[in-house]
Amino acid sequence: MTPSTTSTTLPSGPSDALPGAASSPRRATRRARTIAAALALGVLAAPVLSACSATNPLQTAEDYSAADGVGTTLGDVRAVNLLVVTAAEGEPGVLIGSLANDGDSATPVTLTVEGTETTVKVPADGVVTFGGADGQTFEIDSVQAAPGALTTVTIATGASGSDELDVPVLDGTLPEYADLVPAAG
Repeated sequence: MTPSTTSTTLPSGPSDALPGAASSPRRATRRARTIAAALALGVLAAPVLSACSATNPLQTAEDYSAADGVGTTLGDVRAVNLLVVTAAEGEPGVLIGSLANDGDSATPVTLTVEGTETTVKVPADGVVTFGGADGQTFEIDSVQAAPGALTTVTIATGASGSDELDVPVLDGTLPEYADLVPAAG
């Protein structure tokens, strides 16, 4: 028996190259340049594509009224979702909304709407609500703005001054306010 010999053939040209392997230095250089260009384009495109907030500020970073009414802050006291409900211009109305006190002592707050004034004491870390089943009632004798218009509400605290707000006047068209419309006088 004679020993057999096995010979292995090595690739000798581009057609014999392994799949995916660069067949020439020129091709390898071209691939490296393509990858570098793609990476550079990605690095340059990232700031441009993510710069939307540079001209459009995030709404969640701004205070705004996400409700039918409006609000303001005076020191530790926040007025939230204030609006007036009435059947029509010249008819009686009611103020709806809340006052919240984030301070550590009770704060008297004076509200004035259409010449009608009331003062409430908002407890420390507490809330006073106007309208609804559990809220206080702030009746206005005659609302001089039609539903759909604005009327002025003045909010005053002794320590933090006062603020005038243009609050919306609504009627009972929306179901959530239908039961709050006072009877015509």
